[in-house]
Amino acid sequence: MEVMTFNIDNDRRNLVDDKQNFNIDFHDSKYNWLQARQYEESMRQVEVHVVHGNGSSVDLTGMNPVFEGWLPEGVYRIIDAKHSVMIDAQNGIFRFDFPAPAFQVAGSYKQAFFRLMKDGMSVTTLEFSLDVMADKVISGLVPSDYITPFEDLYDKLQDYITKSNGDFDTAMTQWKKDVADLITNLNADVSGINLTITEIKTQLSALETKITADGLLTVAEFEDFKKQLMLDVNNRIGALEKIVGRNYLTYKTISSTLYSIGDGISDDNINAIIRVGGTLAMPIMVTVTNSTDPNIVMQSDDRMQQNINHIKKMGLEITMLKPHIGLAGGYDGLNRATYTPSDFDAFFKNWKDVMLHYAETCNTNGIPILCIGCEQEKCTDPKYIANWLDIYQSIKAKYPNLLITYAMGGNEAKDIDGHGQIAKAVDLVGINVYPNYLNKNYDDSVTQDELIAGWYFEQDGNHYMDMFDNYVEKYGKPIFVTETGSMPWKDGLARLMSLQEGDQDFSGQAAAYQATFEAFSQNSNIVGISIWNTNAPFNFTSPNKTTESELVLKKYFKGGLI
Repeated sequence: MEVMTFNIDNDRRNLVDDKQNFNIDFHDSKYNWLQARQYEESMRQVEVHVVHGNGSSVDLTGMNPVFEGWLPEGVYRIIDAKHSVMIDAQNGIFRFDFPAPAFQVAGSYKQAFFRLMKDGMSVTTLEFSLDVMADKVISGLVPSDYITPFEDLYDKLQDYITKSNGDFDTAMTQWKKDVADLITNLNADVSGINLTITEIKTQLSALETKITADGLLTVAEFEDFKKQLMLDVNNRIGALEKIVGRNYLTYKTISSTLYSIGDGISDDNINAIIRVGGTLAMPIMVTVTNSTDPNIVMQSDDRMQQNINHIKKMGLEITMLKPHIGLAGGYDGLNRATYTPSDFDAFFKNWKDVMLHYAETCNTNGIPILCIGCEQEKCTDPKYIANWLDIYQSIKAKYPNLLITYAMGGNEAKDIDGHGQIAKAVDLVGINVYPNYLNKNYDDSVTQDELIAGWYFEQDGNHYMDMFDNYVEKYGKPIFVTETGSMPWKDGLARLMSLQEGDQDFSGQAAAYQATFEAFSQNSNIVGISIWNTNAPFNFTSPNKTTESELVLKKYFKGGLI
C-alpha cells in the first residue's frame, strides 16, 4: 500500500503558469504522487499521514476526508466522500480506497487532492500528483462525473421503488428525506451554493401522481425520470465546479498587534479571530527613539513569550510574526516609509540580529512565517538589497523550513524593478494593499462588481491584480497580501483614513471584505491574506452586536469559501 505524508504547514507546489489550461507543474516540488492503471478498483489504496511543520501528528478527530479530482481530459470531476477509512484519527492517519471511476481516463489528473471536512467546513486540502496509465486490453468504462452523494442517492431510489410492494408512499417519503438531507449537507459543505430541492420535489410529485392513478411504474418511466433527475444533478454539478475551481488561500490571518506598552493582545481580540476561523498574524512593535535612530530595541522575551503562550492556550494558531518599527512609548504611529537610519550599516547589523532572534522565536513556537520588515521604504532602496539577502540567507541557513516575507508598502510595491527587488530575499512576496474602492460614501446602491473592480482598476489608477501577477512572473514567488482592510464607516471604502465620527457602520467594510475574497478566489497567485486589524480604527467587531463584517469573515474563513 502506498503511504503518503502531507505536511500542512510546509508543503507547497509551483503555481500554475497557464491558468487557462491549468496544468500543474510538480517537477521540482517534493509532492506525493500516485500511479495507477485504468479500470483498477478497490485494491488501489493509499495510507495518508497528516503532520504539522514540526513533524507532530494532526488530530483528524471528527474530520471526513473527501477525494476531489479533475480528470486528465479536463471535462469530468470526482468528488468521493465514501471511500475513506479513518485508521488512527488522533495520530493523523486515514486510508483511501480509490473506486474504478477514479481511473476512467488515462493521463495525468489536472488536479487531485484530499479535502478534510469538519462540521461541514473545509479545513485544509492535501494535494498530490495522480497519473493513470492506459489499459489497451480492457475497455468499456464510459467517462462521467462521479459524485458519491448523488450516486448513492440513485441506488436508493431504484431500491426503494423495487421494494415498494404496495407501500410506495412510505418508501418515497423516505427517499424525499434522503434528498433533502443530501442537499442540506451540500449547502453546509460549500457554504453558500444555492442548491434547492424544488425541482426534485416537483418530479417526485409527478411520479407519485402516476403511481396513485394506475399503481404501475414501467421501466421506461423509471429511466425517463432518472434521466430528468440526472439533468438536474448535472446543473448542480456545474455550480459545484465553480467551488472546485476557486483559488483557496493557504494562510487566512487577521492581524492583532503586540504593542510595547499596555497589557498585550486582549482575550476579546483573540476570541474574535477564533470565532471567524482565522489565524493570527502578530505584528510586534520594536522601537526607536526617533525616525533616524538605527538602534532597534526589542520587547522583553518574557513579555513576548507570555503572550504567545496565552494565545496558544486559548486555542488560536499563530501563523506569522511581523516586527513593526515604532517610537518608544507609543503604539504604531511611526511613518516607516520615512524612517531613515543615520547609519545604515549599524541599522542592518542590528536588524539582522533582531530578525535572527525572532526566527528562533518562530522556530521554538511553531510559527511558520516571519516577516522581516514592513514598509521600510528608505531601507529597501536597491543599493541595500544585498543586506536583505544576507538576512534572508542567514535565517534560512539556521531555519530552512521557516518561510520569509517582507510587507511592502504601496510605493515599494509599485517599483517592481527597484524597491521591489526585496522579492529576491523572501519566500512569499508580501504587499500591503488598501484599495480605494469608491470615490463616494458606501450605500446600498453599490454593487459587488464595483467593489471587486477595485482590485483590478482602482480609483487611484492602481491595477493590483496585474501587480500581483507581474511579481509572480518576474520573481517566481507567490503573493501574501500582508495587510488589507478598511475602516467601518460609510467613507471607509473611499479613503484609507475615515473622516467620519460617531457610531460605526460595518456594512461597507463587510462588502469590501466580500469583494476582496471573491477577487482573490479568482487569482491562484495569491496564497495568503492578513486582515488589518482587530484594533480600532480598523476593527471588525462591536461590543454590542455581531457585525456584518464578522459574519462575512466567518462565512469565508470558517466556512471554507476562500
